[in-house]
Amino acid sequence: MPTSHFLKSREKGKIGQHFLAQTFRSWGAKVDEVPDGFFTDYDLVVHGNSGPRTVEVKHDYRAEKTGNICLELDALWHSKADLLAIVVGNPIKTIYLLPLQPALALAQSWPRKSVVGERAELAALIPIDTFISKLNPQVLITNQ
Repeated sequence: MPTSHFLKSREKGKIGQHFLAQTFRSWGAKVDEVPDGFFTDYDLVVHGNSGPRTVEVKHDYRAEKTGNICLELDALWHSKADLLAIVVGNPIKTIYLLPLQPALALAQSWPRKSVVGERAELAALIPIDTFISKLNPQVLITNQ
């Protein structure tokens, strides 16, 4: 059974997921949000001109303060999404969008891992400028 901390964290993550879904919708895309507990392999399906793409959404509330993007290895290993969206800030300032597999490869190869979260999972804390220079994500929105 999920703990109250997990449920609270999941609800905080939903803020970024809903924001991203609304951003895509504002650009004319059809977006399906996967209901909780229904399908855990990805969070969104975006139907665009090139067909449907699945998206794993991670809302990093601490990236602005720490200067790092947190890539949780377990979450990336288990995701079946085509794309990874990193939503940064509270309020939301920036959304980075990129293929999931290169992000996973960078996280796996990152020399220093940290233990994060309630379940003490391994994560690569990658400086934002390094994340951008190595992965060249598409920046969907910047409200700075």
